[in-house]
Amino acid sequence: MNRPFTISRIVELCSIPRSIDFIIRNLDGIDPIALSALLKELEKEEIIRKHDDDYWIAEEKARLSFSEIIDLDAPPFIKRFMGQFNLFKKPHPLDFEWRNSPNTVRYLSEKVLQFAGYDKKILILGMPTLFASLCEKTLVQQVAIVERNSAVTGTLKVLGGKSNPVYEEDIFEVSPDIIGKFDIVIMDPPWYPLQFRQFVWLASQCLNICGKLMISICRRP
Repeated sequence: MNRPFTISRIVELCSIPRSIDFIIRNLDGIDPIALSALLKELEKEEIIRKHDDDYWIAEEKARLSFSEIIDLDAPPFIKRFMGQFNLFKKPHPLDFEWRNSPNTVRYLSEKVLQFAGYDKKILILGMPTLFASLCEKTLVQQVAIVERNSAVTGTLKVLGGKSNPVYEEDIFEVSPDIIGKFDIVIMDPPWYPLQFRQFVWLASQCLNICGKLMISICRRP
């Protein structure tokens, strides 16, 4: 169990009163006994509290500024295994998306550039760590990204400069005409069917004929 992520997810889920059954269903694979113990710990730390005996709700201070509750600089493994850590210390304010590790970023960067050639345009859907990594290289290819997280898009725009555009847009709302056409699209979509289909649809609208779509998927054993 990744404790910082699990706690942040509990705070997100308990923005309104939630039963322990609801929390378990939305924390895939968590042991109910471990969750019960964790909830009691968080209650002592005044991060969440019992509401009407059967429900849990996050304290207001936790909902407003969870980054102040957990010191992300403390656990050394986070710095080691989160790609571009200094750029993306804060968790995603909407759904706490998964971040790529340095090894994963290097691997994906090599794969993208392997197919890109010298005159290809690359579009990234929702992978800020990969975009940042590619922008730090000396590339002749244009790289663009669609990313709705305003907490990181400012940094991405600085890294991308004028050559590598950042579209601060929602995947469900952005028009493909605004983005344009690309030779390669790479994405790391959520596992939920609706979001997955939308990512693929947007990619298909933004691909040139004979373009390549690359999808990063975590295969469960």
